[in-house]
Formats: sequence, C-alpha cells, structure tokens
Amino acid sequence: MSKTIHKVGQTPATYDYVKVKDVLDVPETYIHLATLDIPYREVGTYEFKIAMLRKLNLANKSIFFRYRFNGGIWQEIISEPKDRTDKVPADYFYPLEWDGGVVVVDFEIRKEDTNGTLDVFFFDAVFERKG
Repeated sequence: MSKTIHKVGQTPATYDYVKVKDVLDVPETYIHLATLDIPYREVGTYEFKIAMLRKLNLANKSIFFRYRFNGGIWQEIISEPKDRTDKVPADYFYPLEWDGGVVVVDFEIRKEDTNGTLDVFFFDAVFERKG
C-alpha cells in the first residue's frame, strides 16, 4: 500500500507499508513472510520500520528473522524467548538516505529447529519519507 501527502512548499511525504497476519507453525527453514514492493521513490531521507508479535512455545530456542533491500545482503536478527508462554513483540526502525529508485524489501522468518511451534500474529513494515 502507498500513500503520498503533499503540502505546498514541502517535500511530498510518502508512506508505504505491508501488513501480514497469522503466519502459523513457521518451520525451521526460512519462509517468505512478506515483501514491501514500491515502484519508485525519490532521493531523500526515509525511515524504515518493522513491528511484529510472535510466539515460540519453547524457552531457550531461537527465532531467526531477516530482511534485505533490492536483493542485497540479508540482515539477520536473532532472538530467544525467555519463557515458552511469552508473546514477544519486536520493534525496529532506523533512518536512511535513499538514492532514489525502486524499493523491494524481502522478509523471511524461521525457528531454530523442528521442536516447538512458532506463530507470527502480525507483521508490519513501513518505508516513510521524512525529508
């Protein structure tokens, strides 16, 4: 989804996002979680944001999440729930200078091994122009 807001005398703001719900019983091999596919964005300052709520019903086993921009190098985030009943939120964001062009961000997730059940209750990703 995309939205463009323009006020006279200001750089047009854009707000692109993808939302996913109820990805259940994630396996131990990476699976596609979502793709944020934006046809073109101008040169500028953007903020990249991720929010997710997930649960792994085993303590001390890892959840592996990764993303990449435009087919580049995967950036991996590994987390380990402390308690098997925890629903674990994840929020991640940072500013970046975009050189202009197509934006395709791929997201994948997996659990450490075949034990336990990993469920993703929701996942959101946002690419927002700030300046």
